[in-house]
Amino acid sequence: MGRSLDELFDKLEALGERMEHGFQAIDRRFEEVDKRFEQIDRRFEEVDKRFEQIDRRFEEVDKRFEQMDLRFEQMDLRFANVEKRLDRHDGMLGSLEEMYASLVQMVGHSNARMDEIQSDLLELKRLWEQTDKSTAFLEHKVFEHEKQLFLLRERFESYIQERRDKES
Repeated sequence: MGRSLDELFDKLEALGERMEHGFQAIDRRFEEVDKRFEQIDRRFEEVDKRFEQIDRRFEEVDKRFEQMDLRFEQMDLRFANVEKRLDRHDGMLGSLEEMYASLVQMVGHSNARMDEIQSDLLELKRLWEQTDKSTAFLEHKVFEHEKQLFLLRERFESYIQERRDKES
C-alpha cells in the first residue's frame, strides 16, 4: 500500500513537472509575442523617422522651388515648372499613400498573427484540459488495478496459508 502511494505521488510529481513545462512553454510564447510587439514598435519608429526625413526633404524641395520661382519669375516657362512640381508632389503623395497602405497591411498582418496566437493558446488550453482529464482517469484506473492486485495477493496468501494448515 505504501509503495502504491509512493508511485502515485511520483506520478503526481511527474504530472506537476509536465504541467510546469507546459506553463513555461506558454510563457515563452508570450515572450515571443512581446518581442513581436517590440519589433512592430521599432518598425513604427522607423516609419516615423522616414516621415521626418520626407518632411525635411519636402522642406528642401520647397526651398529649391522658391529659388526656381525667383529665377524664372519673368519667363514663360514658370508655369511649366509649376506643373512639373505639382506632378512631382503628386508622385510623392502617391508614394506616401503607398507607404500608408503598406502600414495598414502590416497592422492587418499583425492582427491576424495575434488571432493565430490566441487560437493556439486556446488549443493549448483545450489540450491541457483533455490531458488532465485523461491523466485523472488513468490514475483512477491504476489505483483500481493496484487495489485488485492487493486483494488478489491477500486471497492468494490466505489460500496458501490454508493449504499449509491442512497439510500440517
